[in-house]
Amino acid sequence: MPFWGIGTQPYIPEGFDYDYVNADLMLHHTSVTADGRIHVEGSAEMPDGMSYRALMLPESARMTPELAAKLVELVTAGATIVGPRPYNSPTLSEAATSDDKMQESAELLWADMDGMTYTQHATGKGMTYWGQSLDEIMSRLKLQPDFQSSRGLGRAPAWIHRSTPDAEIYFIANQTDEPAQLDARFRVAGRTAELWRPLTGARTRLTVTETALVEDRSGNKQPGLEPAAYVAANGLSTIALNLEAREAVFVVFPKTADAQLAAEKPRTTLQLAKLSGPWTVSFPPHWGAPASIQLNKLAPWTDNANEGVRYFSGTAAYTKEITVDVAWLKKGRRIMLDLGQVRDLAEVVLNGKPCGTVWTAPFRVDVTDALKAGSNRLEIRITNEWTNRIVGDRKVAAENRVIPAENLPPAMGQFGGPQEPQTAGLLGPVRLVTTLPEPANR
Repeated sequence: MPFWGIGTQPYIPEGFDYDYVNADLMLHHTSVTADGRIHVEGSAEMPDGMSYRALMLPESARMTPELAAKLVELVTAGATIVGPRPYNSPTLSEAATSDDKMQESAELLWADMDGMTYTQHATGKGMTYWGQSLDEIMSRLKLQPDFQSSRGLGRAPAWIHRSTPDAEIYFIANQTDEPAQLDARFRVAGRTAELWRPLTGARTRLTVTETALVEDRSGNKQPGLEPAAYVAANGLSTIALNLEAREAVFVVFPKTADAQLAAEKPRTTLQLAKLSGPWTVSFPPHWGAPASIQLNKLAPWTDNANEGVRYFSGTAAYTKEITVDVAWLKKGRRIMLDLGQVRDLAEVVLNGKPCGTVWTAPFRVDVTDALKAGSNRLEIRITNEWTNRIVGDRKVAAENRVIPAENLPPAMGQFGGPQEPQTAGLLGPVRLVTTLPEPANR
C-alpha cells in the first residue's frame, strides 16, 4: 500500500490475493471487524465493501502522524499489519511536533522490534510483524491459501474471489493459448459447487463423475476432466477444471443449493461434418480489398498474395451452402458450429438467422434452431483489428491507401505497435458437432 508513490508490490504467497489502498481511504473509510479483519466501506458498485486479513506497509521510513495514529486504532481493535517501523514524518504541517507524534504511535506498534531478532509485537487485540515473510505470517494466522492450482507458477490461471451474503464466487481465467486441465482448490467447504459459463450463460452443478473421452480439435480423443471428482475436506474444496485456451469460468459456492440445477456430465464431442472449401469471401467496397475472392481452403488473409486482402481491416463475410442430413436433427440434440481458430471476432448467420457472436476460444456457436434438413446457407462474418490497415498503408503505393496520409500514424519503432500485419481471418477447421451424452428430449 504505497501511500505516496513509493514502495513496490510485495511478494504475495501463491493462493492469496491483494488490493492497494491509499492513505485517504485508510484514514476515513476503514474499521476492524469482530474477527480482526480490516473492513473497507462499500460503494454503490460494492455496497458490502471489502475486508482483508492483513495490511502490508510499503518499505518506507516515513509516515504521517495521522496515519500512524489510525494504524494504532486498527491494531488495537484486532488488525494485523506487516511492515517496517517508520522513523519520521514527511509532512511540513506542524513540523516541530509531527515527528514526535508519529514516534509515539510507532512506539505502541513496533516497541523494541528490529525486524531481525524481534519480529512481532502485540498491541491490544492485534499484532504488528516486521521481518517475517508473509508465508510465515499466514501460517501463524492459520490461514490457508484461498485458491491453489495444480499448474505451476507462470501457467496457473488468474483468479479473483468475492463473497456475497448468498455465495462465494471465484472467477477463474486460463491466460494461455493452450487448453488447461487442472485441479483447483478453493478455501470453501460444506457447500455445493456450480460452474457458470459467462459466454453462454450455462449453469451446472458439479458432482463426482467418471472421466470421459473428449475429442480435441484435431479429431483425437483425449481424457476429459470436466467435471472430475469434486472433493471437500479439511475446509477446502478441490474441483477438476477443463478450460479451453483463454477461457474463463465462474465457480460458485451458493449458500443454498439450487435443487433444480442439472448436474454437469462428462461429454464426448461428436463430429457430424467437416465444412471444407470452397468458400466465397466478400469484402466491403472502398476498403482496399476486391469485392470477393474464392478460397479452396481456409487460410489467413495475411498470407494472401493480393495486397488488398493481406492488409484488410474490417468485416468480411465467408459464405457457402451446406447440406444437413435429416438424421442429424434428432429431438433434444443441440448442434454447434465449431469455427476452430478465428482472428479476431466471428458472427454466425444461418439461413438469415443470427446465431451468435464469439470473440474467444472456444469459437463455438449453437445453430440448432436455425438448421434445417437439406440445403442451408451459412454466412460467417469475420472482423479483425484496424492494425493491419495501418501497417499496410505504410507500405503500399499512395493510390492504394485507405487511410488518408494526414491521418496515418507514423511508425514508432520497436515499441510503436506491430510493423507486420497480424494474422487475420477464419482459420478453421469449421465443423458441425454435437456432444454425447445428449440432453434429455425437450
